[in-house]
Amino acid sequence: MFIMFRPKQLGIILLLAFCLGGIYMLRGELPPISQVDDAGATNGANYQHIWKAQFGPEIEITYHLRHVCGHDAYLAESELAGNLAALSDEEIINILNRMQMESQQGNKVTLQGDTAELCRECSSHYIVGEQDGCVAVFRGRTRQGAQLEKLYNEMPVSRLPEQQQRELRIGIVVDTEEELARVLEGLDR
Repeated sequence: MFIMFRPKQLGIILLLAFCLGGIYMLRGELPPISQVDDAGATNGANYQHIWKAQFGPEIEITYHLRHVCGHDAYLAESELAGNLAALSDEEIINILNRMQMESQQGNKVTLQGDTAELCRECSSHYIVGEQDGCVAVFRGRTRQGAQLEKLYNEMPVSRLPEQQQRELRIGIVVDTEEELARVLEGLDR
């Protein structure tokens, strides 16, 4: 069945669609995106096509991610999946669904959103510290914003020499798993 519209009706429909789109833009809200493409496959590492329906085929998207560690990253499409490498496509789609428009200039749009992930720099560091009276390992560069990786309930801090207790209260920052293993072995003696 084919529906025909008169030019005046078509104009009203287009105006209504334009106004609704404008409301999304003014409020900074974006309509939710689908996590599957027309063929039913997940979007994979190319998320740019998600926004083409909302912004047009020539759009360039920059993603402004605010990481849990407090650091911001402005990422081009090609950098998004690599920066969130620990996440699945579905988790990345969830982040994209919560994004808000930050700015639009011509065909360049910046979308902003929060992620519960550490930035690339912070996720490459470990901090050996104290949590609930026990030795704990965190991921991050500083204790603030760091994520708990593992709690060693069998290693109470109170049993360690005073110097090691002070170091753990401050936090011992290491850059590799080998360094982490050496620090933990030194505490376990």
